[in-house]
Amino acid sequence: MGNAASANLNVSVESLKGNLNITRVELDMKNTFDQGVKDARAWFFLMDADGKVVGNQPLWIIGGDSFQEKSLKSGESETFKVAIKTTSKPVTAKVTFSKIIFEDGTELDRAQIANSEVN
Repeated sequence: MGNAASANLNVSVESLKGNLNITRVELDMKNTFDQGVKDARAWFFLMDADGKVVGNQPLWIIGGDSFQEKSLKSGESETFKVAIKTTSKPVTAKVTFSKIIFEDGTELDRAQIANSEVN
């Protein structure tokens, strides 16, 4: 398994598009671990210009009950699109991974999971 100091899931949010009820988030991920990621679950927090949370939701990005059934192989990049219910227009997103499981079944320790905050 990859060492957290030298490998990670590089994450960035490309766009926040939507109306007042649903925001579509495009999440770019690159796997720099030495093996594939079979399952990845994250909390999405969407904030308005004042920093108030206007939408939050946990979602499986890879595996779990997501539509992305294939793993994210080592060295691969992929863009994932998710829809989050919101109460007003967000301008910032924070993505916090709560679970990452590798192809060999090992789970990354929560203390090693990196989080991504983007504007």
